[in-house]
Parts: sequence; structure tokens; C-alpha cells
Amino acid sequence: MRLTAACLTVFLVASAEGAERSLDVVSEALAATTLSGMARSIVGGAEVAIPVAMGGAEVHQTNPVIASDGESFLIVWRESTECCFWKENQQTTGELYTARLNSRGERIGQPLLISSIATTSTPAITFDGTNYLLAWGEFGPLGMRVVAQRFSPDLRPVEPTPFIIFNPVPSPDMRIGSACGPDDCLIIFEDGHALVSKTGGVLSLSLRTGGLKNAVIPTESGYVATMMIRQQWSGPIMPPVPPTDANHIAEFSRDGTVAGPFEFGYLSGYSNEQIGASLATNGSSILIAAVDSNYEHPRLVRPPLYVTPVPAKISSVPFAPRFYVDVGNIDGRQPWISDPQVIWTGKRYLLVYQRSNESFTHRILPSKADIWGVWIDPDGSGTPGSPFDLTATEQFESLPAITVNARGLMALAFVRGRGGEDSPNPRLFVKTLSDGGGRSRPARR
Repeated sequence: MRLTAACLTVFLVASAEGAERSLDVVSEALAATTLSGMARSIVGGAEVAIPVAMGGAEVHQTNPVIASDGESFLIVWRESTECCFWKENQQTTGELYTARLNSRGERIGQPLLISSIATTSTPAITFDGTNYLLAWGEFGPLGMRVVAQRFSPDLRPVEPTPFIIFNPVPSPDMRIGSACGPDDCLIIFEDGHALVSKTGGVLSLSLRTGGLKNAVIPTESGYVATMMIRQQWSGPIMPPVPPTDANHIAEFSRDGTVAGPFEFGYLSGYSNEQIGASLATNGSSILIAAVDSNYEHPRLVRPPLYVTPVPAKISSVPFAPRFYVDVGNIDGRQPWISDPQVIWTGKRYLLVYQRSNESFTHRILPSKADIWGVWIDPDGSGTPGSPFDLTATEQFESLPAITVNARGLMALAFVRGRGGEDSPNPRLFVKTLSDGGGRSRPARR
């Protein structure tokens, strides 16, 4: 199948609760079709195109993130005319946009330009109960900086201009993490983190405990985050065995103390920009999803995908059992796995991830990549179910991001198309999905 338009897709997936009613609505309105994989798992409808905000045929739409205010959704993405999002160490700028989506995935109003000097870093978006908090990287007078700004659910800026979190930061390719608790919000970036007031402004700043790829969730006692910390070497020549990019976990208490970071898995090699880890909670425990490339060299053994449940209170390295996902194969070979994203839907966990036939991390561009999903038991203790293909095309898909609203509707965003000489440029699409049932059980309390 030839790719005729590069796309970024947002999925809306209804939870198993009220599945019969949801499926009737989706079937009648969208003429839904069941995707491959676990029986009665995912039902989807037609894609809805979101026009390029910058205008022009050479625009790349990348770095999507998405959040919900409990009902509708807010999506944020980057647009640039410079190829390509998968190239290492890009020092380019682009424009950052956001747009509202209703519960059916339809765009509400026009996109809003957030920044015209955004970096290649992936922004972070979270809802604090009243407003959205958006954090992103951009180039300023002193170099790259992390800034933030709040927006109302109808996309009105709360602050007239962004406020600076930290300036400068070292990497333009980091993934910023953020989450909001009852009293404040936590933003994590490379080499540091900051507590931000729900009324605007920075409450505290620490230049410790931050990573290149960050993910954060709120807990009863504060926040828990995973972060990929890049290890450095000294001297002009890289050693024979490259230093590792290590996944860590840390707990941030409300009194300002930090437990950790504790290393729970390393990523062999010096360049693993798109791997990282993700985490979610069912209220009593936390589920981590990560890629295990604990090998001498990532080109020799392709990294598998696993989930591991850990206590909500982090006090040491989480040596919990690892449950590996059967990721199948591409052209008869085990695929490379990247960008694992896990969420709690209200009844069970959903894990999504990218599969490709090669690794971005060693400058060997994949020719095939797609997005898959798998259901995880409510308490995370057990072998994951059968994975299912969420895109079911021969086109190129990457960079998934996922959220869930208060009614159990999920929104999954990803990029379709990669740009370059042999692939169309990435573009934005929206696609609705519904949880077709599947087996689930109450979480253990």
C-alpha cells in the first residue's frame, strides 16, 4: 500500500464500562470496523484530517502530546518545514500549536499558535482541575530554556506570556514531564525539576533529579516519575563500550524531599532518544512500562518490552517481577520497540508502543513502523494479553501519546509519515475508537 498522506492520528477509545451503548453509537455513526488482535478488543471508525496550521506542503507535524479536562481533549504538536524529526541533534526551531478536540475527536475552533521558536523537545500538557498547564522548550537569548503557560479549557491564555521555568537547559531533544496534584504541579526536564503554582509562577526549583525522557503521575503523597538519565564520559574519545542511558524512578514528596532516583534498567549505547519509560497508577500501586535493552550492544539483540508493578511509595529500586509483552515480528524478525505509553482506564491498563524494523538510535532509518496496543491486568501482575495492531496499515507510524478523560474515553495520538526523500511528511489526523469489551476485573486494593 502506498502512503498518500503522512498523518498524526488521535484515537478515542471508550472504556469497557458501558461498552454495549458505546459500541452501538460508534457502529451507527462511524461504520466501525474491528481491528486485529484480541477478540472484542478495539473498534474504530474513520479518520478525520486536521489541516496544517502553518500552511504549505513541506510542513512536518510532530511531537504530539494530549490531555483531557475530564470531558474534551487538548492536543499540542510542533510544526516545522525542516526535515526530519528522527535526525539526531537537530538544533532547529519550529512552531508549537494547540487545538481543542471534543469527545468524538473533532476539532473545536482553530489551532492556537503557542510559540514560534519551539525546539525539537517534546512538550508536556496536564490539567490542574481548572486550567491546562503547558510546558515546552524554546530557544531564548541565553540558549534553550523551559517555559510554561496556563490555558483555560476553551483555550484562553491565563498568563499573557509564558513564564520561565529554567534557562538554559542542555538538550533540545528532551521529553518534558508534568503532572498536577491537589495544590501544585510538577514539571521535570533534563537536569532538574520545578514545582509550579496553580495560580502561575515557580514555587521551587531544583537542578537535580531530572532526565532526558520524563514521565510523571500524581500520588497521595506527592508525585512519582520515571526519567531516562544520560550518562556522560570524560575525554575526547568515546570508550569502546559506550556509556548507558539509564531508566530511573523517583518519588517527590509534598514536603520537598526526593527519594531516589533509583536505577531500574539501563539502555545500552549512547543514543536512545525515543525509548524511555512510562507509568500509570490504579490508585493503590504503580505500573511501569519500559524497554529492556540490558545487553552488551543494542544492535546485537533487539530490546523487548515489559511491564512491572511497584508500590505507590517508592523507597528503593523496584525489583518487582517483569512481565514481557509478546511483540511479534516484522518480516520474520523481532522488531525494535520504542515510546511505550501506559494509562489506567478506570478498569484496567492500556499499553501502546511503536514497533519498527530498525532502530532510530543508530542513524539507521526504519522503513516500517506501526503502533500496537495491549491490555494489562488491573493490578499489573500477570502476563499481558494478546497485542493488537492499532493502525493496521503499511504506512509509517511513530511517537504515540495517550490520555483518558473522566468517562473512560481515551485519546491516543501518533505520527504517520516520517519525511525525507522516500516518505511523505507527517500530518495530523483524528480517529475514534471504542473498547470492545475484553476481560477485566476490579483492581486489588
